[in-house]
Amino acid sequence: FGFGDSIFGRFFGDSGFDIFGGGGGRSRRARRGRDLEFETEVTLEEVNTGAEKVLNVPRYELCKKCQGSGEKPGSKKTTCSQCRGKGQVTVSSGFFHLSQTCPQCRGSGRIITAYCPDCNGQGRIKATRKIHIKIPAGIEHGSHLRIKGEGEEGQAGRGDLYVLVILKNHPTFNRHGQDILCDVGISITKAILGGEAKVPTLNGSVKMKIPKGTQGGKIFRLAGKGLPSMRSGIRGDQLVRVNVETPVNLTKEQIRLIEDFAKSRGEELETPESFSEKIKKVFK
Repeated sequence: FGFGDSIFGRFFGDSGFDIFGGGGGRSRRARRGRDLEFETEVTLEEVNTGAEKVLNVPRYELCKKCQGSGEKPGSKKTTCSQCRGKGQVTVSSGFFHLSQTCPQCRGSGRIITAYCPDCNGQGRIKATRKIHIKIPAGIEHGSHLRIKGEGEEGQAGRGDLYVLVILKNHPTFNRHGQDILCDVGISITKAILGGEAKVPTLNGSVKMKIPKGTQGGKIFRLAGKGLPSMRSGIRGDQLVRVNVETPVNLTKEQIRLIEDFAKSRGEELETPESFSEKIKKVFK
């Protein structure tokens, strides 16, 4: 029967044992270093133009003193007495022969007589490195950047570094894909008579035409003022939502002129007296 599908196969498959009916066992496979993951925050301005970030990454690196061997320079290794240099030991259980990594030499077949003073026989040391990361223009929130070979050191080479990109909130703009949205306030007279409004963009302020009779909440589109696409480089648009600002602290003369304007349009005006009269009627 096949051990891979049996309870024995499921038990021993991940235990470090090899199951065999004769002959030698497997040698321990060298492993690549561990992958690392870090986060970096970017501003909308950095997404607009692209940027370079510097990350301080703590990781295990190859010990330079012993070149990863774990032994003190000038010392010699001896053959492991437990496995006799094979790196594995055999355990018998009935008619099964189980091979496992030698616990004394950890599969190397050799014993270090004097450990490296820098890494204490580990072959690796902990170090913090400055890694320069290029942030491409137009990158999306939540994207992962893979920097090959900047992970931890292993017997079969370095792992990779994955950088999670987090977009910071912007005080002026909201992002919608490649488009950005902002709010701009205009006076009531400009909304009525038309004119120009100063609008902030990611590349400096521009003047935008306000047509006569513009209503509050109206959205204008500034073509090509959005963010670039990572694939094509084509920019999105900037959407500008206009908010009509109601004036406060008016003088008596200004109030009179507005009242005259309202009367000329046939609008009914409520005075404080007429309002109080309505309140009295409610409670009669």
